[in-house]
Amino acid sequence: EKDFAIDQLVPAGSAVVPELVSALRATKDATLKAGIYDAVPRLPRSVVPGLIAAADPAGDLTEDARLGLLRAVVARRDIAQLIEKADTDPTPTLWYYVVFGNPQLAEAVGTLLESVSGGLSRRRTADAELVRLAQPIAARKAAFDTLDPVTGKVALWAWDNPPTVLRPASLSQTDAEEYLALKYLRWAVRVNPKSEPAQLAFLAVATERATERAGFGDLKAGEPEVYRLLAAAPDATLTALLEQALAENRTALAVGVLRAMSDRGQRDEPGTGGRPSPYVQALSDKDVRVQFAAAVALLRNPLPPGPGAAARVVDVLRRALDATADPNAVGRAIIVDPMTARGDRLAGQLRTVGYAVEKVVSGRDLLRRVAKSSDLDLIVLDRHVADPLLNDVLSHLAADPNAGRRPVLVVASTDKPTAPTLETQLFRLAVLVAATETPQAEVPAAYFYDPKFPPPQSPRQTLTTAIEAARWRRIDERNSAFATIADARLKRLQRLVESADLPITPDVAERLAVRLPQFTYAVLLAQHDVNGPNPTRPPLTEIDPEAAEQLLQTPQLRKAPPADAYRTFSNLTDAIRGQARLNEAVAKVADTARIGRLIEQIEGQLDAVGRQEVARLVPTPSGDRVAEPIAASDVKSLPPTTHPATLLLDVVENRDRELEAKLARQVRGFKGVTVIPEPFGAGALADDLRRAVADPAARPRSDKEKQATAKVAAQWLNQIAIGAVPGYSIAEAAQADMRKALASDDLAPELIDGLAKLGSGDTQLALVQLATAAGRPVAVRVQAADAAARHIQAFGRSVPVAAAQTVPQAVEGEKDAILQGKLAVLARLVSDKPGDFGAAVSGFTPPLRTPAPPPMPPMGEQPKPEEKK
Repeated sequence: EKDFAIDQLVPAGSAVVPELVSALRATKDATLKAGIYDAVPRLPRSVVPGLIAAADPAGDLTEDARLGLLRAVVARRDIAQLIEKADTDPTPTLWYYVVFGNPQLAEAVGTLLESVSGGLSRRRTADAELVRLAQPIAARKAAFDTLDPVTGKVALWAWDNPPTVLRPASLSQTDAEEYLALKYLRWAVRVNPKSEPAQLAFLAVATERATERAGFGDLKAGEPEVYRLLAAAPDATLTALLEQALAENRTALAVGVLRAMSDRGQRDEPGTGGRPSPYVQALSDKDVRVQFAAAVALLRNPLPPGPGAAARVVDVLRRALDATADPNAVGRAIIVDPMTARGDRLAGQLRTVGYAVEKVVSGRDLLRRVAKSSDLDLIVLDRHVADPLLNDVLSHLAADPNAGRRPVLVVASTDKPTAPTLETQLFRLAVLVAATETPQAEVPAAYFYDPKFPPPQSPRQTLTTAIEAARWRRIDERNSAFATIADARLKRLQRLVESADLPITPDVAERLAVRLPQFTYAVLLAQHDVNGPNPTRPPLTEIDPEAAEQLLQTPQLRKAPPADAYRTFSNLTDAIRGQARLNEAVAKVADTARIGRLIEQIEGQLDAVGRQEVARLVPTPSGDRVAEPIAASDVKSLPPTTHPATLLLDVVENRDRELEAKLARQVRGFKGVTVIPEPFGAGALADDLRRAVADPAARPRSDKEKQATAKVAAQWLNQIAIGAVPGYSIAEAAQADMRKALASDDLAPELIDGLAKLGSGDTQLALVQLATAAGRPVAVRVQAADAAARHIQAFGRSVPVAAAQTVPQAVEGEKDAILQGKLAVLARLVSDKPGDFGAAVSGFTPPLRTPAPPPMPPMGEQPKPEEKK
């Protein structure tokens, strides 16, 4: 009976965990408890995370029950494999109980640790081991046994208090890493409150993940609990944490710590070992966010800036002023390609993916653009880049802090690229038709007998015949749904192909008449996991006369049952096999540019769900393209009906793998550089971008973040210009960028007063032009006119005659009285020939101001005369 019970629990998987835990909490029967512990080694691996969480100190199990569960987990035959996965490793919990368990539990747990570690645990301490176990999890290097490769979710368990209930949770891998790392590091601090490594590691994980979660925004508003931890940390701890973040290139951690240090006005301590101070090191970091946070921290530093730091701070602020981000774009990319046609094609694909794109033809142009501003989010280099060559460009980018650690893609473009064939593009189009179907098709699920809800049966009918009748009814419902959906999709696919205006010969038309339905059914069957034909239906009379009558009452079965969808697909594939004579005619169709543009257009409209569906239907596990032919050796785990071999699609290489391997070796020493094949579609490029920007810090900065950064930069440059921050000066290059930023209605008010303090003729002209700009906000123009007047009084008039003549014209045409008065003052100051003031007086006509009539009393009801008494 015990063996039978365990065999019945095995299919339940992790769902058995709450039942086992509830039984352990409720029973006092030692035999039942022993039976539960004996069952654990025979249950599937999916129960292990829940059982380890059940033994967690946050729960309410007795220490005997915790010890029993941990012993049962360690007794499993696969314990060596369990220890290698973060969610199934019981050793952190064992180390915790070595210190915090009662004597009996601590001794027993110590014995378990010795068996797991081979006796090495005797020479180690609990706090150091907990830190060691948390480090790979915090560094995103840990593996998870319960990770779902499709959804990216990890199954963890935790106690809810109150009430004390053990519940499962489906977390992203990032959240699961943060949860476990913080849990083990918190235990390490509880074991040894004075452990600096544990404290530093805990604060590092909490700060880094909170900064990423807040989108690199302000932790005070986004993650107040973590910010309070940073506020409570000693100055030395924050300094050590910043040095660690800079050494390990952990952008999110460096940004979070720098902002906390800046809010505190923490002093910039001298560096150790002859190195620059941490703030100065951060100024030269490769990430623009770290540079900017360090610049603000230095500006708030009570001590004067060190040698060279002041100029670098102003340069960082200057480069942040260029907030020309497109709110409709995911980021700004720059392409370097000496070949115009190839660069234009790649630019179109990037725009389809969502990037705003700039193009240059040489490496020198790229380096100039990088030095200009910090708004770039992606750099794409064709391998043919020249002036200088590829290696020299990468070396310059690696050495230049202004490059900002942006992802760099090196395109391994072949000298004679092979364009995707017509049929592979048509298959891609069929996948996109399915992924963009609105509303999404609904197909009844396959029939499974559920003992709780048996099918209805008559007294003459056995349960077996009732189940068989219900199963066939569902098969017919599914095939009917397949036929309806396939018909609608095929019509849409045919319309799209017709709109592409392909050069279709009679032979090509004959092939498409079979290919398009085959692709439609292949995608449909892959979506619904139909991997084979339905079995042959037995005659209804053999099922049961009464069951036959019941089936025939179904409306869709009054006619002939719908065709088997998989057999339809198989018949179409057989027809393709019989059209071998047409292969050459189809392969000669080379003018497929319109199909390619149509695919890119539809791909650009895909949402996240649509992209995930496309990736599921036609995955590219080794980085190959979905929109182009893929090598047979690279096809892995494709759905049976969408495998190229099943579809009888020719597998053609359209990439130079030897060239890619050579380039990969060439760029191996450069961080953040990824070699990609030349993309023939936006979907392929999107896949490459997802791999290249896996690090959250490398993802494009949002338009909101760039605008906010530019505004803070403008405010600080204004403070420097008016002399509120000693030790800094505005160089001519920074003045030029400040003048350029006056084009923004958000930035201009922050910069006008500071520019009024800078004695440059170009600055005076920019202020005058802003004051007379008819389309700008009135408040901005008033501020600019006042600043221009002060600038002229302080530094003398230097406005060109042509610009000066526009001021009187602006006075005459202005309707706002305050602005008109400011412009009148400015007109007098910029005038080359002021003229006779007497003439101005004599031309003034005093108005005839008649006194206004007294106000009328308010209208109301007249008082009634008093009645005589």
